[in-house]
Amino acid sequence: MKLNFRKIWNNRSGAGFLGAIVMLLGVMFATIIGAIVFFAFADNIEGTSANANSTIDDVVTYAIIVFTMLAIVPLILIGGLMLRSLGFFGGGGTGP
Repeated sequence: MKLNFRKIWNNRSGAGFLGAIVMLLGVMFATIIGAIVFFAFADNIEGTSANANSTIDDVVTYAIIVFTMLAIVPLILIGGLMLRSLGFFGGGGTGP
């Protein structure tokens, strides 16, 4: 079976679904790349005092929390897509 992407893009519900999948992948990759870059730089930072080291530890702890919460965003998007396919939010119910 050959996929007709032109039909998917021209179909309003198909384009929204495909756009949401692309957005989902973008969020996932941005989170992964952001975490890798941040922790690569954070490992090389050394403070000159106990207060500086404490601040660095606090920032790394907050970064762990933020990147963990960002990992939940794709799950929320998938839940939204599932609800939309069931007919919530004005989606679903129409065939191609």
